[in-house]
Parts: sequence; structure tokens; C-alpha cells
Amino acid sequence: MAGSEGEARPSVPLQWPLVERHDELEQFAATLADPRAHGFVIHGPAGVGKTRLADQCLAAAAAAGRAVARATASEAAGAVPLGALAHLLPPGLGDRRSDLVAVVAEVRAVLEDNDEPLVLFVDDLQLLDPTSATLLAQLVDADLVFLVGTVRAGEPLPRVLDGLWQRARVRRVDLPDLTAAGLDTLLHLVLQGPVEASTINEIATRSEGNVLFVRELVLGALDQGHLVEQHGVWRLVQPLTATPRLVEVVAARLGGLDRVTLDALEAIAVWEPVSISVLESALDARALETLDRLGFLTMRTDGRRRRVSLAHPLYGEIVRERTPALTRRRLLLEKADRIDANGARRREDPITVANARLEATGSADPRLLLSAARLARYGQDAHQVARLGRAALADGITSEGGLLVGEACHELARYEEAEAVLSAAVDGTADDDELFVPLVEMRSRNLMWGLFRHEDAIAVNDDARSRLDDGPGAVRLDLNKAMLLTYTDRPVEGLALLAQVGEVEPPAARALRSVSEVTA
Repeated sequence: MAGSEGEARPSVPLQWPLVERHDELEQFAATLADPRAHGFVIHGPAGVGKTRLADQCLAAAAAAGRAVARATASEAAGAVPLGALAHLLPPGLGDRRSDLVAVVAEVRAVLEDNDEPLVLFVDDLQLLDPTSATLLAQLVDADLVFLVGTVRAGEPLPRVLDGLWQRARVRRVDLPDLTAAGLDTLLHLVLQGPVEASTINEIATRSEGNVLFVRELVLGALDQGHLVEQHGVWRLVQPLTATPRLVEVVAARLGGLDRVTLDALEAIAVWEPVSISVLESALDARALETLDRLGFLTMRTDGRRRRVSLAHPLYGEIVRERTPALTRRRLLLEKADRIDANGARRREDPITVANARLEATGSADPRLLLSAARLARYGQDAHQVARLGRAALADGITSEGGLLVGEACHELARYEEAEAVLSAAVDGTADDDELFVPLVEMRSRNLMWGLFRHEDAIAVNDDARSRLDDGPGAVRLDLNKAMLLTYTDRPVEGLALLAQVGEVEPPAARALRSVSEVTA
């Protein structure tokens, strides 16, 4: 891509750095050192980094000289008594018939030889079979095991383990998602360089700080060439997309839903955010309650409305991708028709309707698309501007549409595409300073800083200036040329041109002049 300084994928570490978990590690160290404490258990949603933190805790215990061991509970191991802990039991224990009392006695005899309790990490405690859970609880109560465990939020624990919390002998930690600052730090470390603020914001919005989702989104963007290094800074040049692993994670949660509930989930994924009253009138009430109970939904107050969305942005993306094409088309058109029928009164409604009709049918009213692109620009959503604006220009380039798309493509580092659109828009623009001048400014800057065609940038500005009589538009192009000269190592020429222009009044013109004058 023109203008980049190297787009090779960095050597991304297999295990990512641990960020924003120092407080939890300090709590673990204090808990481990407390002779009255019997455990440290980490709660949190899937993908938040529970296992990664617990691994670090286990490493810290080993570094402190403690004996450590690890076990992983799973649905498969849970079908067999003591399945998750079998590899830790004394040899030959399973060769004879024993009750749990005998098993505990034999395990106690082994563990009592240790000077301090064994630090045992059990991943996914909620999946332990009842026998393993009972054995583990008795060993913890007997101060023979210091438990380090992880528990997925919202899933019930075996009752015997849940009782450990009631006796305040096991510290519970609820692990939060990463903040935007933590995400910035993490990506800087992983990518070995700074990351553009808008890219951080997009990844944070899509992942909501979930470490697993961040990792998969970033790796997918690197593999697809959508996350590139330009001028020493990493930035997204194409939208983020879900990876196969993310699809598998979400699909596993959807596996147990019946057809009616899955139909409701698909409708919400296409319509979100949607008024609760619309859902109650259009979808099965029991299905909505099931989705809410399973944690798939979130509800927010928006003015006088209660609006429902899926609990995580990636749920919506993946469910929409899995929805059959004709079903998705029907739901999209229902969404657009419903908003139009209500007058499309909200500011974001034109964007919503334009996107829905464009995705459902492949086209939409160019005026609607252009209006939506304009609103998306106000929201600084360059991807939306480029998509909607391109669709609006399907029947020919207009001045405003060309400016919107060209500016968005420049922001997305699609410099060649920006040049093609902007040059066509400039050539087709009548003597209208209001759009002609901004088009020339944008085109010259794209040539200058995007394509590094410095002389071409000045030539484009000169050619446009020759088409104008003296006036505000001509002054703006003179100021633009002074800036181009200054940043092509010709500051003396830039200052001379500014002297010819003289003082300028509009605040925007004064700002543009100062950019050149101060630097020169």
C-alpha cells in the first residue's frame, strides 16, 4: 500500500503479556502468605483472561518455593468420577474398589508429607464432577491444598465448593475486562509499536475489553492485512472481522437453543438496538425470557425508550453471519420499513435505513445514502462513510459524494482509491468554490502525505488556482500551496507566498495560515 513503511506482520508472541492484572497478582501473593487462607478463585466471563492470570499465580507460587500442580475440569472429564483429578491421585488407587473416605485417606497420607499445602490450580471449577468437588473441598478444608481456581461467570458451582466462600477462607476475585488504556498498553507491547487512537477505540468497542476477543480480532486483522504499520504507527485500514475461533466460541453458546429461541436471537441481531415494545409485539415472549436469562441480552434506556441489544457486539456480528440470507434480507427490510413508518425521526435513522436497504437489496436511494454518509462523517466513522458514499456514487460521481468518499479513503489509508475519486470529482465540479476548493485541498493533501507525490500536489493546486478569480476560494488555495511548499522543504517560498496573501479574516483561514507560517 502506498505510503506505508512496512506492512510485514510482527512476531506476535504466543502468550500475550499480562496487562492490568497487577492488583490481582498482589492480592494473590497476600492470600498465599496468609496462613488462614485456603484459596484464591477468579471469576469472570469467558475470554476475560482468568486462566492466564491463574497460570501467573501458579508460577508465582512455584517461584516462592511452593509445590504446585494443575488440573483442568471439562464436560468430558466430568462424566467420570474423579476424572479431572485422576492424574494427581496415588498410583493404583483406581485399581481397587474404594469409597470416597478411603480415597481421601490415601490422598491425605501423600499430601501430609509436604511442609506447606500443595498449591493446586483447577481450571473451570464449575465443570468438576461431584466426587472430585467433594474430594477437593475436603482437602482444602483440611489445609492440605491451597486452591487456585477459575469459574465462568453466571454458571453454578458444585454446592460443596460454593460452601467454601461462605466460610471466608477462600478469596474470590471478579476479573474485569480491560480498560481502553490497558488495551492500548497491551497492543503496544504485542505489536511492538504505538497504535492509532481510532484503531484502539474500534477494537475496544468491538471487543468490549475481552482479552480473548481482542486477541482474535487483532490476529485476524493482521492475517488479512487490515491492520498495518504506517509511518511507525499501527492502524486499521479495513473493518475488523471475526475469526473462525471466535465463531466457534459464540457457536458453542448457541448450540443448546431451540428453533424458536434461535429465531428470536437472529431477529434481535439484525434489528439491534431495538425497542423492547417492538420485540414484545413481534417475537415469542418465552424465547425473549430465555435469551435474557442466558445472558444474551442487555437493555439500555435511551430517552423515553427501553432498547435491547445483544450483550456483546461480536455476538451480533456472528449471529448475523450465520443467519440464512433470505431470513436476513426479510428482517432487514422489516427494520427499514418500521423506521420509515415511524417517520425516521432520530438522527441515526437515515444511516440505519440506508445500511439496511443496501445490505438487503444491494442498492438504495442515492439521496438517502448520501445523507447517511454525511451523518456518518459527523460521527467520524470513515468505514461507514466510504461504504455508503461508494453506493451513492454508483450512478456517477457528484461533488459532495466525491469529497466524502475521497476524504474517508484517505483516512483509511486507501490513498490510490482516494486519488481516483477526488480527481474525478474535481474534473466534474462546476465553478462552485464551496465544493471545488475543498476537493482540491483534499486531493493535494492526499497526493502530498498519502502518495508522497509532492510536485503533483503543488501542480494540482496551481491548476485549480488558475481557474479561480481572486476571492476567498483563491486565498484558501494560496494558503494551501504555502503549506505544501513549507512541508516540501521550501519554507522561504512558502513565507513569500504568505506575504503576498496578506492578513486573512476567517478563523479557518487564519488557522491554515498559522500551520504554514509557524512551521516555516
